[in-house]
Amino acid sequence: MQASWLPHTFGWHRLPVRPRTCWVAASDTQAWWLLGFAGARQGRLGAAALHARGQALPGPEVPRWRGQPCWRPRLHATLPAHATVRWQCPPGPQAQRPADAMADCWLAAAQALDLPPEEVCWQAEPARPGAQPSGWAVPRRTVLDLQQGLHRLGWRLGAIEPEAWSAQRAWAALQGGWEALLGDAPQDWRWQDASDTSDPQRAPIEEVQARVPLDTWRCLCASGLGLGVWQSGGAA
Repeated sequence: MQASWLPHTFGWHRLPVRPRTCWVAASDTQAWWLLGFAGARQGRLGAAALHARGQALPGPEVPRWRGQPCWRPRLHATLPAHATVRWQCPPGPQAQRPADAMADCWLAAAQALDLPPEEVCWQAEPARPGAQPSGWAVPRRTVLDLQQGLHRLGWRLGAIEPEAWSAQRAWAALQGGWEALLGDAPQDWRWQDASDTSDPQRAPIEEVQARVPLDTWRCLCASGLGLGVWQSGGAA
């Protein structure tokens, strides 16, 4: 096992380092689900393991010095449906300059939340030919509160995404479809390359949410965000 070196008052002590893990959390108003993904193996995402489920999110298991973590692992989080809103630019000619197009999206997101633009965090969906830009938005205060809460626990906030986006990504990539989703534990799920998440052969994500238990749904959401983070190279 590899090892790293960390400073200590009485000298330098050799501490083991675990394989790279992508930590992902999903939540609703009553509970948290914390999953960890081991490193990618043979070009595929390693297995996901449900580490904790409860009313409170646990802090990371890292060495501490004077009550503070020696480092803060990054935690990526899905946002429940009630925390986000969808926005769409109004019909009409689209701006040609990137800066103008971004301003239009930002304004549409702010209007969807009925907040000033500076109080909004937003993200656009991948552009589709002939379609008006659209995406999701969340109050900046919500993100700041989440960031501060994770910091108190010893985490640092990584990527955030609506749970429906994350679940759609996982559902499109899950090998075995319904059989795997309903019959296998999350740590036994296996993934395939699914850059196109709109596979017409798969049931709509709304049907998936309606059919599966809550624990399975939250694990699917967290798994989808984990897939997105690994694919973008942001797991560290």
